[in-house]
Amino acid sequence: MQDEQDRQERFLAMLGRIVELEMEGRYQDAFEECQRCLSEAGLNEVMRKRIEYKCAVLGRAIDPNYSPPSHYPPEEYEPLLVHSQEALRQGNYNQALIKAWDYMQYLASGSYPLQHALAHIAECALKAGEEELAKAAAHLFVTHLTFMEVASRNPLTPISPRTPREQWQPMQKPVTEVVFAIPEETAFRFILEEEHPDWPAILEMAAQVTAQLTHPDLHPSVHLLRILEALVHHYQKFGKQEALQALLQRYPEARRYLQEGGA
Repeated sequence: MQDEQDRQERFLAMLGRIVELEMEGRYQDAFEECQRCLSEAGLNEVMRKRIEYKCAVLGRAIDPNYSPPSHYPPEEYEPLLVHSQEALRQGNYNQALIKAWDYMQYLASGSYPLQHALAHIAECALKAGEEELAKAAAHLFVTHLTFMEVASRNPLTPISPRTPREQWQPMQKPVTEVVFAIPEETAFRFILEEEHPDWPAILEMAAQVTAQLTHPDLHPSVHLLRILEALVHHYQKFGKQEALQALLQRYPEARRYLQEGGA
C-alpha cells in the first residue's frame, strides 16, 4: 500500500513539473520532461498513457509545421441524423435520442449543425420522457444561438466549420433568420408552467419563422395560431405586459386569445 502511495506521489510530482513548465511557456522543456518521465520505471499503464498524451500534445505544439487535422467529412456522420429522424418517425424515441446524441459528438461549437442538433435532441428527449434533458438542451439552444449571433458578426470567428477563415464574411442579417430547427414542442411543454424567458424566446422565434413561410394574403396557419395562443397565455399568466403588447402589435390575430382582463 505504501509503495503504491509513493508511486502516486512521484507521478503527481512529474505532472506538476510538466504543468509548471507549460505555465511558464517553456514548452520545449516540458516536452523533454515528458520524455524523461516516460523513461522512468514504475509507471503503471494509466500513468504512462497520461504522460504519453501530454508528450504527444507538446510535441505537436512545438512543431513549427504543425497544422490541425481537417474536420470529418459530414457525409461520414450525417447518416446518424437520418437514423435518428427515422427512429423518431417510427416512434422509437430512445433510439432517436441515442442516434441524435452520437451525431452531436461530431459537431463544432459555434456552428449551424450544432444549433440544429440541439433543437433535435431537445425534441427527441421530450418524446423519450427525458424532460430534464429536453429542458437542458432547449436552454443550451438559446444560449448557443446568442453565442452564434455574436460570432457571426466577427471576422475572426466563422460559424461554418467548413468555411476557411480567410473566406469568411461577417453576416449582415440575424442568425435567427436562417435557423429553422427550433425546439418548440419542448417550449410548449413548459411555457405555461415556468416563467423562464427561454420558453417565450423559443416560441417567438418559431412564430417569426412560421410567419415568414406563410404568404401574406393567406390566413394565419394553425401552427402559428397555436404558438400565439401559448405566448399570450404565458405573458398574461406571468404579468409580462410589455412583451404581450409587443406581440399583439406584431400579430393582431393574437388578440383572440386574450383572457378576461387582458390587454
